[in-house]
Amino acid sequence: MTAGARRGTVRLILTGAAVVLCALLLVTFLATASLAGTRWTQNGVAVATGNGDQDVIAVVTDGAGGAIVVWQDDEGGIYARRVTSAGTLAWYSEVSGAWQSDLDVSADPDGLGGVVLGWCDDRDGGGGDTYAQRIDSTGLRLWGENGVTVCDDSFPQRNAAVLGVGGQAILAWTDMRSGMNDIYAGKVLADGTPTWTADGVALCEASANQDEPVITTDGAGGAIVAWEDERNYDYDIYAQRVDSGGTPRWMNDGTDITIAEYDQTSPRIITDGAGGAIISWQSWHPVTHMDIYARKVNQFGVPQWLPGGIPLCTESHYQECPEIATDDAGGAIVTWEDSRASYRDIYAARISTAGAPLWTADGVGVCTYPNSPECEPRIVADGSGGAVIAWTDYRVFYGPEDDEMDIFAQRVDSGGNAQWTPQGAAVCIHEKNQYRPMLVADGTGEAIVAWDDHRAELYDTDVYAQRAMDDPPPTVTSITPSSGHNTGTIAITDLAGQDFRLDPVVKLQMPEQSDINATDVRAVSSTKITCNFDLSGAVAGSWDVYVENDDGQNHTLPGAFEVLEYPPPNATGIAPDTGERGQVLNDVSITGSDFRDVATTVELRRGADTITGTDVQFVSAAQITADFSIPAGASVGSDWDLYVEHEDDGRNDTLDNAFTVQYPAPTVTSVAPDSAPNNGVVQITDLKGTGFRNGASAYLTGPMGSGTAGAGTITAGHVSVVTSTKLTCSFDLEGAATGSYDLKVRNSDGKSATLTDAFTVTSSEPGSNAWYLPEGSTRWGFTTYVAISNPNPDPVDVEVTYMTEAGPVQGPPVHIEGLSRTTLYPETTVGSCDFSTRITSDAPVVADRTMMWTGPGAPGPEYHASVGVTSPAKTWYMPEGSSRWGFETWLLIQNPNESTVTCTVTYMIQGEGPAVRYHAVDANSRASFSMENDIGQKDASIKVECEKPVIPERAMYRNNRREGHDSIGTTGPSPTFYLAEGTTGWGFTTYVLVQNPQNTAADVTLTYMTGSGPVSMPSFSMPPQSRHTVRVNDQLPGTDLSTRVEANVPIIAERAMYWDNGTGEACHDSVGTAGPSKAFCFGDGASTLDAETWTCVQNLSDDEVEIRISYLGGFVEPGPVTFTDTMPANSRKTYNMADKLNPEGMYTAGVKVECLTPGAEIMAERAMYFNGRGAGTVTIGGYAE
Repeated sequence: MTAGARRGTVRLILTGAAVVLCALLLVTFLATASLAGTRWTQNGVAVATGNGDQDVIAVVTDGAGGAIVVWQDDEGGIYARRVTSAGTLAWYSEVSGAWQSDLDVSADPDGLGGVVLGWCDDRDGGGGDTYAQRIDSTGLRLWGENGVTVCDDSFPQRNAAVLGVGGQAILAWTDMRSGMNDIYAGKVLADGTPTWTADGVALCEASANQDEPVITTDGAGGAIVAWEDERNYDYDIYAQRVDSGGTPRWMNDGTDITIAEYDQTSPRIITDGAGGAIISWQSWHPVTHMDIYARKVNQFGVPQWLPGGIPLCTESHYQECPEIATDDAGGAIVTWEDSRASYRDIYAARISTAGAPLWTADGVGVCTYPNSPECEPRIVADGSGGAVIAWTDYRVFYGPEDDEMDIFAQRVDSGGNAQWTPQGAAVCIHEKNQYRPMLVADGTGEAIVAWDDHRAELYDTDVYAQRAMDDPPPTVTSITPSSGHNTGTIAITDLAGQDFRLDPVVKLQMPEQSDINATDVRAVSSTKITCNFDLSGAVAGSWDVYVENDDGQNHTLPGAFEVLEYPPPNATGIAPDTGERGQVLNDVSITGSDFRDVATTVELRRGADTITGTDVQFVSAAQITADFSIPAGASVGSDWDLYVEHEDDGRNDTLDNAFTVQYPAPTVTSVAPDSAPNNGVVQITDLKGTGFRNGASAYLTGPMGSGTAGAGTITAGHVSVVTSTKLTCSFDLEGAATGSYDLKVRNSDGKSATLTDAFTVTSSEPGSNAWYLPEGSTRWGFTTYVAISNPNPDPVDVEVTYMTEAGPVQGPPVHIEGLSRTTLYPETTVGSCDFSTRITSDAPVVADRTMMWTGPGAPGPEYHASVGVTSPAKTWYMPEGSSRWGFETWLLIQNPNESTVTCTVTYMIQGEGPAVRYHAVDANSRASFSMENDIGQKDASIKVECEKPVIPERAMYRNNRREGHDSIGTTGPSPTFYLAEGTTGWGFTTYVLVQNPQNTAADVTLTYMTGSGPVSMPSFSMPPQSRHTVRVNDQLPGTDLSTRVEANVPIIAERAMYWDNGTGEACHDSVGTAGPSKAFCFGDGASTLDAETWTCVQNLSDDEVEIRISYLGGFVEPGPVTFTDTMPANSRKTYNMADKLNPEGMYTAGVKVECLTPGAEIMAERAMYFNGRGAGTVTIGGYAE
């Protein structure tokens, strides 16, 4: 064996008479008590401990069943110590007192109870000379204080291998005197006199390098040496015999044992008992990688068996690090590391003196422990044809880095059968690392093993030794902790005893009770186990502790563990003790006694109903807290019980009639419709909220002078509670003041809720006193104008405010004569900017806004237009929207409030589902948001929600703004929507866009109203929060039509139209309306040489109706032009302004459409076309009941 240069502080040095005295005492002790076959101290005897490192080099027999352990320290010192067969430390000796480095040390018994050692060191600075020392059976140094010099040639030597021969020593070493590595040998007589040729006999001086000599006896006082040899380019194995007189006896420069392609390395050698030797080695091959071979050479130097050797293992992957021992029958047993599986394992093979493999092909598995590497095998013969093998083992993992190596051993008989515990008997299992075992037979079929040990310090090495033998039964001596409560799992930190193996079974046992099996069992060492016991529900009392090793041997420590029990919790009160349906109560205090800081169930119970507390928190033994979410449907009553249970042991308590559940106060969230004119009764079809109960009443509270006795309150009639979240009713608005009203709902128990500004009472005239137009720009090439029509017979005064990025800008006052219209040009007031517009007046008017621009390549300007809205709202819907197909879509949001608002924008994406974005808009301003920036290129409807009322609008452009259209949104979905305009003839393509904002699917049906009557289409289904596109041309080509959209849930509909007059595609678009009205009014209209205006009217009734259309004069021809017409049932008609106003007159006019048939209502839209239909706009109008 060889080892690196180290030296440290050794704790004990015995010299002279002290050594003799100790030896005599030891002999006396052994004569009275032989301990052969008994394991020593648990986890080994400390042979060498001290500061720094002590590394084991070799273990040799002492000839008396014990061992002599040789080590070196981290300063280069070499030491030896005898350990008796009983594991008692005997003498200690320092092999050499000279300062040394670059040590290559080996040791062998001297045959007389002592040890001979050989090594190379550079004490004289020559790079390394060869020395020898002999220690006798009493520990005395026989060959001088620092050993004798075997070779001090001026060239370095290394890798000394020593053989003890009857008190003499033969050494072989690697020698560089030729400039390459050669093999030399020398001999030292029993009295310490070097013999043979001075500085050694050359065993091999062949070309290239020879290295790693190993040595065994020739049985005649000489030696056989084998080595690695590079003379044939690749490494091969050669051997030479040198007789007792120092004469090489075989071929000059050695006999070739194997010459093969690729490298043959790591030779190991034993005598064959007949003057020859058996040599094993590892052989590299690029296919099978590293394999194991062996070959015999007889006393005459003639290789036996197959040329190249007998393959002992040629399995795939790596087999390496062979070690060899005699089988005491002229053959050998070889062990090695084997990587044929995922981890390194230990294998062995036996070969007879005739070269016949005797065990399983490719070796028997000595240790193949799963998921654990084993390495560094060492082997000695057991004296019965078998062997004892020790190795470094990784199966036990202790946690810290580099802290998982232990020492295991196995004995195999002559047939290759394991004789000890399967997968090996533990020699040492201890925290920190134990590795690099060395062993020697003890003469009883067992072995003594020494190893490097880090148990004292993770990075300092000591030397320990132990007898390797089959495992004894375990012994349990104590358990810590020795008690635990039956409420959960307890961690055992120290189950102490002796002889624990790797995978023990640990249990708690009590008569007539089921065993409690330990989990997470970990054998920290052979004297300590850690584990967990789940004591949940276990019977209180004393339990026995049972440990069983993996070989079936076991031990019980009676009554060593006590299972304890806690008292149950005691609940005496709860605060608050009242809650409402749907209410969430946080940090409810539960008082009492014997509460514990463990998982606790807290419940309110009433019959089969249970309300489970959440976030239960331990405050003290007298208080816990919990949160309760009372279901909206919880049964009302004062007889709810309070239940408390500690989950670890199930012990519980109930406090009867501890809690009361009440009905909640109602809430009001919305109302539909949310506005109506002051000329009759309005039916409220959907008043939404929560907590409505039978007997509820509803009220509108608004301006003084309205409602009952002029007090501003209008009491609802015909109140019907449809569900707890919906009621219907009616309000008589006849003569009510216009303006905003609060909506109040009160239950029969007096609890109420109010929704501020929930309802608007409007004038019965077709117009409004306020209009909002979110879009507007005089930048980016846009021109914007606002058309205002006065449908009243009397003049009206108008105020105009432009909301810009810089804040509001007041426009000049506007005066409009009765039944007339006017046009505003914002650029004269605001200059070049983006803006929204707010219009207020002292009587109802109608306003719409038109924007025009010239796109790239267009022969003339493109237009889009939209009517305004009469009031802001918190929720808006816009079915159309696309950032695909060449479109860009902009969401314009007007904030008329005095503070910044944050809007929640939900894109209902076709074929995907909703996506939510958040946008802030400054006070009294407007902001623009790109759909593509928000969601990428998608088709989507839009929903805008805000904590304060706002007005959004949506503009779309296509083909790099060659064309575009625009529309306002709507505030309320409806089961029915109407789209008055539409055609699939005259070169037009019409699309209907449907938005389902609900959380349930919608079944939708489209009915087209044509000149020849209604035509219904097959229904289609829409997923929740989605949008759907219908190409009307695919369903009803070549037809002028209006559209009715119906669904089983409230939806919103919009219509877009596209055409090409030969100068490029143009388009317009408008949202629909949820129902017909008595009258409609439009702010803009023109009959000129380059503008045409069409009014589309839709009759929804089953009877014909009479209508009247009035063109409200502009600045060219003031005063209305009026005519009447009769429309068939369920039909639509269009009216060209040019039929009444000659285009050559360049007329501009607003449009008013009225239904003259009592009880009947209509729908109307206005379309305008420009530049020979190179551009166009369309919009719905202001309406009145």
